[in-house]
Amino acid sequence: MYHIHRSRVESGVAVTAAFNQTVAQRWASAECPGGSGRQFGPCEADRGVVVQERDDRTLVLAVGYDLDVTTEGEETQITTVLRAVE
Repeated sequence: MYHIHRSRVESGVAVTAAFNQTVAQRWASAECPGGSGRQFGPCEADRGVVVQERDDRTLVLAVGYDLDVTTEGEETQITTVLRAVE
């Protein structure tokens, strides 16, 4: 697992964010632009980041994350995909 952010409980809140390959791959399969007449390359999910070749450039389309937030009395876990903003 690749962690992208960690914090300490000393401040009262601990947050861990990690890339999620599985949800990124699901998103790529269901949401990536494609079809006849497209000049785009295939979408690929690499370690939680969805990329696609367009006009000889690699663009990030989305990123899958696992987010864990822990406070003194509660723990919340979220898995989500965030789309890149154009």
